[in-house]
Amino acid sequence: MENKMSGIVWVITASIVFICIAVVAIFYKLTKLQEETREAYLKFDSYRMEKWNMVKRLAEYVESYHEEEKTFAETHVVLDQDYMVMGEEEKSILYHKMEEILGNLIEEIKKHGNLQCEEKIRNICLKLKDESYRYHEAEAEYNSCVNRYNGQIEKVPDKYVAGILGLKKQKKLCKIWLCNKLNSACFYDNLFQCAFISFGKI
Repeated sequence: MENKMSGIVWVITASIVFICIAVVAIFYKLTKLQEETREAYLKFDSYRMEKWNMVKRLAEYVESYHEEEKTFAETHVVLDQDYMVMGEEEKSILYHKMEEILGNLIEEIKKHGNLQCEEKIRNICLKLKDESYRYHEAEAEYNSCVNRYNGQIEKVPDKYVAGILGLKKQKKLCKIWLCNKLNSACFYDNLFQCAFISFGKI
């Protein structure tokens, strides 16, 4: 009888140890995916912030050319906001507005040959085109990380461990730009080429 009880205790102990090891392994796997997702978001956000700053500089260059002839009040309302302290939804909405401003600025540059001759404007526009590609690559990478993380959390037994430890699904980035031509690669290629083709810079 005593040997039987001892055997049961060993089975229970081994089961508990196995469950603990499995929980730790699942937790490690989920937190690793969560960290990869966080790093991908930080990378994406840094590209977005860099693009924001470049558009802000471009607006200043174009505005200085016009002096008092043209008002840029609406541009300042958007670009003078503190982008860093905003939440993700606010950033997405503001980014969409910034893209519209960028389109208007490029149209202004196309209208004025003197602006096209400015080397600092040419350089920043070319950098903006490159930054657009990096932005979309980083966005796709982040959404891919979110898909992997959320997919893992839905699996059994991972979802039970996630529920116990309070790990939740991550949100993918809003695809606002899909309905906005300003964010397409073709838009940047065509528009920058039209702006500077006469100067042999592209």
